[in-house]
Amino acid sequence: MSARSTLAAVLVLALAGCGGSDKPAPAKEKQAPAEEGAPVPKAATPENCMLKAGLESIEQQSKAWTAFHPDGYEVRVRRFGSPAAANQAVEAAPGIAEQANFFGVFAPVEDQANDAAASVAKCLRGF
Repeated sequence: MSARSTLAAVLVLALAGCGGSDKPAPAKEKQAPAEEGAPVPKAATPENCMLKAGLESIEQQSKAWTAFHPDGYEVRVRRFGSPAAANQAVEAAPGIAEQANFFGVFAPVEDQANDAAASVAKCLRGF
């Protein structure tokens, strides 16, 4: 028996023992849309972090999210290809900007009193 055949046989035996159960995995439940006053989900996604920070009307386009603070200004989150790219964008941004791993969180100077951008970034760092 060749080395290739032996390796294939070992892999087949190993994979056969990894199944654990013949039962199919349970189907994942779909999340119901969030209702007003419902608890905010705990996953550190841009949408959830924006909700936790008190932002409203979240819109997503590709790798960017925009939400509005009740005071009338917008906070943006953008996912970059690397933490270094996010850091460069944050350093070059006008207004308030925070880095959270692959994300940059951007807000106008008006956010200084509310600190929504910092709240979103802190939440995303747990992602």
